[in-house]
Amino acid sequence: VKVALNESVLWKLDIETGASDCQLNLSNHKVEALQLQGGASKMDVKLGQPSGKSKIDIETGASQLVVMVPANAAVHLVTETGLTGTSIEGLTKQKDGAFTTASYSTDAKDFFKIRISAGVASIEVKTY
Repeated sequence: VKVALNESVLWKLDIETGASDCQLNLSNHKVEALQLQGGASKMDVKLGQPSGKSKIDIETGASQLVVMVPANAAVHLVTETGLTGTSIEGLTKQKDGAFTTASYSTDAKDFFKIRISAGVASIEVKTY
C-alpha cells in the first residue's frame, strides 16, 4: 500500500504492521507523534526536521529496523532491546545510556524523543 500525506499538516501517526516490508519516508513532513508497531518485519523510517517535541515510539518483534534522522536535528534516543544487533551512527551515548545528537539539549525547542523497543532485531539508527 502506498499512501501520500499532505506536507503542510502536523501529523500524529499510529501504524501497526504484521509481517511486512514497511518504508516510511517522512522527510518532508511535520510529525508530532509516530507510534509504529511491527511484528516480523523490515522497517525503514526516514524523518525530517522535528516540530516541537516530536515523540517517536517504535516497538518491534523479530525485525530489521533502520531509522534515519537529519544530521542537524536535535535527537534524544532510548533503546530497550532483547537479542539485537545495534548500530548507532551520528549520536553519542550519554551516561544514562541514552543517545543524543550534538544539537540536542533539554532546552531545545524542536527535537525528536525516540524510543525503540525491540525483541530479536537488527537496529540501525543513523543521520543523513
